[in-house]
Amino acid sequence: MKKFRYKFPTALTVVTIIASVAIFGLSLFNILRLCEVGSLETINPALDILSVVLCLLIFALLVSLLIFSAFKVSNKGIFLNLFFKSYKIRPDAIVTIRQERESKATALYYLSEKSGDIEFLVICVSSKDIDAFIKAVVDIAPQVKVEYFDLT
Repeated sequence: MKKFRYKFPTALTVVTIIASVAIFGLSLFNILRLCEVGSLETINPALDILSVVLCLLIFALLVSLLIFSAFKVSNKGIFLNLFFKSYKIRPDAIVTIRQERESKATALYYLSEKSGDIEFLVICVSSKDIDAFIKAVVDIAPQVKVEYFDLT
């Protein structure tokens, strides 16, 4: 099985990191209030404990979103794990991979199991890994046509 990390847009990654740091800082502040460090003191300990638990849970979810989101290519198909959502595309359902030459924007076209229509999935992996991703898909599904095109 080959694993390719999902590449989020830079703005989303930056916002997620900033939110994670802020949430972690807030939970640290509440922990210090609970321990009554310095001049910090808690008014409602139950509320501070709940705040710490929720903040740490949200922090863990945001960090896991960035770390564990990935495409996995195996003989059983292509798996996309995004947060709590998981997608699976069987190798025999893959029809075409199209890539724009200049930007390397890549889409994978496949037959939907539910409707039987052709659907597509935009492949968001690093530009240095996209060729390895295409090769891995062709290795598990030799019937796939790979098309390269220019927008101009």
